[in-house]
Amino acid sequence: MLKRIILLALIPLLSLKTNGQNHDLGLPKEIVISDISFGSYVGRFEYKYEMEKDGNYYKLYRTHLFESNFKKEKKKSKRKLLNNIPKELISKLIIELNNPKDSLQVEDLGFSHEWFKKNNEKVFNIAKKLWMERWPNSPDWNSYQVKYIKEQLKNTSNISEGVQRKFLNKGYITLHSSGSSQLKIDLIYKEGKISIESGGNYLGLPWIVGEKEYYNQNMSDIFYQVIPNNRGFNKKRLKRRDQEVILEAIVDQVYKDDCERKVKSLAFHNYENEVNELRNKFQLWGFKEERSGTNNWDGDHRLFMYAKDTLEERNIRFGISLTIEGNTLFTRDSIFKKADDYYGLVKQIPFLLDYLDENPERSLDIAFDNGNSLSEKVKEYQSGKNSWYDGICLNGKTEEYLNKCVAFVLRDEAGNGSNWLITPELDVILIYYQHPKVYKYSDKELGLQGPSIRYACKHFELNGEIKK
Repeated sequence: MLKRIILLALIPLLSLKTNGQNHDLGLPKEIVISDISFGSYVGRFEYKYEMEKDGNYYKLYRTHLFESNFKKEKKKSKRKLLNNIPKELISKLIIELNNPKDSLQVEDLGFSHEWFKKNNEKVFNIAKKLWMERWPNSPDWNSYQVKYIKEQLKNTSNISEGVQRKFLNKGYITLHSSGSSQLKIDLIYKEGKISIESGGNYLGLPWIVGEKEYYNQNMSDIFYQVIPNNRGFNKKRLKRRDQEVILEAIVDQVYKDDCERKVKSLAFHNYENEVNELRNKFQLWGFKEERSGTNNWDGDHRLFMYAKDTLEERNIRFGISLTIEGNTLFTRDSIFKKADDYYGLVKQIPFLLDYLDENPERSLDIAFDNGNSLSEKVKEYQSGKNSWYDGICLNGKTEEYLNKCVAFVLRDEAGNGSNWLITPELDVILIYYQHPKVYKYSDKELGLQGPSIRYACKHFELNGEIKK
């Protein structure tokens, strides 16, 4: 994260407002620019420039250049005259400093909330285009999805939040960064200097002067004209995008933030006949369309749902995942045939039933992947076929044997889940977990430690004791 540069001195020359006070600032006698950017895959680029007032211009010199793509390096330290910058451009910068904008609004990007309402159909079509580009050959959105998306894309709060998140990265936490940049401009006066630093977002916003943030896009335009072209990232960030590009960016952000999750949950309306078959035996909820890989499958198009037998009193339910095949779902016959067998296997394990009975907030989710409890992916790594996986507990077992096993997630009252298997011989196996406690055992008692996933492969007796 960029450090904010403290306003070292305010020189009484033209009018700069800081913390409610007016100060006079004239044109600086000198300007120093530090332009540094680094990317893990592209290299490091450092440039330093000095501008000196000379009549109606500022002479722009490059005083330092360092370019490296990790294979070749280029260094130059000789002072070189590059350009003459009109004095009027720097005068405009001083005017912007005197008139700070304290936020970035959708109007600043050339649109308005009323525009989004009046052009709802156009905005919706942009969202649909972006979705189809991301997921070609997808089923068309159903009427429930269409209605919901259109409502969200004209919601004032959604638009405002989308602008903040897309263009200023508000609300995002950087866990890992493969690059960084710093753009700092010092205005030098006889009595001191004013430091301006880029916030590193679209158009370099916000510009940070002392402890104050400026959202003046005109400052970005000025610096874009002043800074010479180079191989770094900073100048590219200062260039205004076309209106259509900005609009697509806003729409895409609003869709991801305010539509995507709900749209996935409404996808089941495309398969109402198939879903209604399941309703004859199960209570259904938690619908979710999935397209990316998980621990259980690799990227095929799925509809996930929770299902609970209408006659089941305990909090034992199925997590059903069915492949979407054209305009229908993978056959439901197997879940009707095997549901009672899977329930029966679980109910032969006393410690699991006691655990659930102790607290109604606990649950047991039996996995059901197309035709079996163990998905094809899980069967491959549990049998040791893909030996690079951790947590292989049934090495060498045949597919016929694995199809008789039950996989399930056991959740405590806080919602923390752990992954288990039950074999046909009623061997209960803890595969993995990722919290300090699972069932009634701590990390220490299991001989494991975090902070991430613990691959356990611990076998349990029917009373919940760990097998020796």
